[in-house]
Amino acid sequence: TAVSGTIKHEVKVAATYANLETLIHAAYAGTVQLAEPDGRRLRRYETALSIQANGMYQVQDETTAAAREMETPVSGLIYHTLDGLETVMTPDNLLNMELSRLLQLEAAPVTPAEVQIGEPACKIVDNLSPTSAFIALPDVENIEIDESLRFIIDGQTQTAKVKRKSDQPQGVVVQFTQFISSSVKQRTAEILWIERSPLSGTLVPLKAITVRGEEQGVYAVLGNIIHFRPVKIIDDDGEQACIENISVGISVVENPRDGLEGKFVPK
Repeated sequence: TAVSGTIKHEVKVAATYANLETLIHAAYAGTVQLAEPDGRRLRRYETALSIQANGMYQVQDETTAAAREMETPVSGLIYHTLDGLETVMTPDNLLNMELSRLLQLEAAPVTPAEVQIGEPACKIVDNLSPTSAFIALPDVENIEIDESLRFIIDGQTQTAKVKRKSDQPQGVVVQFTQFISSSVKQRTAEILWIERSPLSGTLVPLKAITVRGEEQGVYAVLGNIIHFRPVKIIDDDGEQACIENISVGISVVENPRDGLEGKFVPK
């Protein structure tokens, strides 16, 4: 039965995200204790973490007490889990480095519990700067630099501008118009690329479309009799076709064969 619906052109693609991330290195050896939970926004110079030495807080005087607390040098969201790519998977490197080598780097998530002096203990992510990403696309020939592309991420439509095209690996480097919150905990993700704008109208199964002579159409059941009706295909998604010249509610024949014209269809 012909129904009212929407043809969508959404393609699953892989995204590799890059944000502006600042590592906070331990000034002392010991156990890491975050001052705030993951995802909490801190202002510059707020306490980011404490270092607990030898299984207990070494608080003997004000100097020691202050020393065990470490402040964040920049403002942003604090995260305890590190993947080792904070300093290499950056927006600038996506634009300037060899992508095939950069994208071969594998994330190795770790949540530091014990640290030595100089080791990264946590990170601050700048959530006021837009997220960048490499998007692997099936074809980039018709995509232009500075073109705006649309994606569906976490159920929301996000817009990004193309900053770089690549043939090997095939895809584009984009900059989103805003920070993508899920990009921190998941460096790579499967998202939806809106290849073309959706189109609403009357839909029938694509396999109901046939050709009689030089006309393209469907076999429709009109008053219990099957008749060939020429139609115009406006769009399709490989499974359904959006057509003109058929009303919603009319039954059509799937996988039509010759000799259907004039056949009676009992109720």
